[in-house]
Amino acid sequence: LVKFAKHPKTQVRRWACERMRTLYGHSGIGILETLLRDKEKGVLIEALEYLENYPDPKFNPLLLNLYETHHGLIAGRSAFILGKLKETKLISAFKKKNLFHRIEFDEILWTIRALGELANNEAREILKGMLSETDEKSDPLLTQAIIQAMIVANEDLHVILHHYAHFYKNLSMEILQPLLSLCGLWFSIEELKEEKTKFFRKKKNPVVMEILDYLKERGFTSLAKEFQQRFFKQNYSSVIELTWSEAERKVYQRLKENDIDQEDPYIQRSIRILKSFNEYLQWGPGDSLKDMAVISLILFSKLIESENLIGIKTDLMDEESLILILFEDRDSAGIDDQLMERLLCLLPPETVFERSIEQMKKDPFSFGTVRAIKLLGRLKKKEAIPHLIDFLNQKANDMVLDECINSLTQIGHPLIEYLATHFDQLNEDQKTELLFVLRDIPEEETADLLLRNWDELWGYDK
Repeated sequence: LVKFAKHPKTQVRRWACERMRTLYGHSGIGILETLLRDKEKGVLIEALEYLENYPDPKFNPLLLNLYETHHGLIAGRSAFILGKLKETKLISAFKKKNLFHRIEFDEILWTIRALGELANNEAREILKGMLSETDEKSDPLLTQAIIQAMIVANEDLHVILHHYAHFYKNLSMEILQPLLSLCGLWFSIEELKEEKTKFFRKKKNPVVMEILDYLKERGFTSLAKEFQQRFFKQNYSSVIELTWSEAERKVYQRLKENDIDQEDPYIQRSIRILKSFNEYLQWGPGDSLKDMAVISLILFSKLIESENLIGIKTDLMDEESLILILFEDRDSAGIDDQLMERLLCLLPPETVFERSIEQMKKDPFSFGTVRAIKLLGRLKKKEAIPHLIDFLNQKANDMVLDECINSLTQIGHPLIEYLATHFDQLNEDQKTELLFVLRDIPEEETADLLLRNWDELWGYDK
């Protein structure tokens, strides 16, 4: 691959970079010494993606040179990695560039993200200045990028809420929606604004109704009814007050009792935002609270989902508690890797295998099943292969499917041995998905399997 990185054809150099990143990760970043000097844009983008995944300060001089000598996406991606690496020279390079050149839009979006990652006082001042220059005529993507960067840089939320108080009549959700994505919640502005009317009743926001149903499912029936009444009466200030008081009682107190720095960043940000919203009630315009109440309820639901993860001590948990939390139907969190390591230390591999297979059969569409499949990949037991291949034939969600592919890839060579005798028994969907696995098992036997079945596979997916 190192030799191919110097190949005369652009496509081969890009391929060599992508393969090195996928197969060898951090141990292969030496290939970037050559590729970050490449003259082809496609190769540089591939190399920057590699370095973004495995940032290393020894490449800072090369990145600064790319930022200073290029424009557009190359410069922006270089800036972003420099921000992740906390390279303060980026500030002076940005000011110089801003003074003499008109910066392209995609470059400025990445540079804004870089300033957020840099997170020093000078970067925060630049971001505040940028936000103050935005208004109703500004591109929404620009405004959202600035707000997200300010949150990442730990800027005081009052700065953002003062901007909101000034522009909420035209840009309410455009300013608030970026706060959700930074807390691991993916709602579009269109979804958040949508309202439906049924049989001449008052309009209802489908997202709010979905959250209220979720709270009921989690056993918070009376609380969900209280929220519903307050929304129905359009008492949005009391919705915001209730979300904060409940979050403070259920979550914030527990955070203060534990080491808050070790908690999931999504939880920390959700708490920060709810607290700031509650303080906003003291000075913000009364007619600006409707959309803020919707955002508050969504953030509260995120905290409820993560409630069992707050302040837990993985080294003190027994195996049943670990399994209960790991296989919950919730989004994955940073602490899940620690939970898996603890479980693998406590239980024999055979037991972990059995419990993971049991979870897959019991609830194939659960987010907990994603983590069960991930455990199978860590075990690397060949007995898991038929179970994982069966899952490739189910209409599971994309996360489950991706994790199946990852786990089969980790199992590696035993999968090739299995396919040598079972390939004809699989259907078209399974064989097509297995191509994503086979490309990442770099062995002669993999090539042999592909060549033996070339005509059939070529017919499925050229």
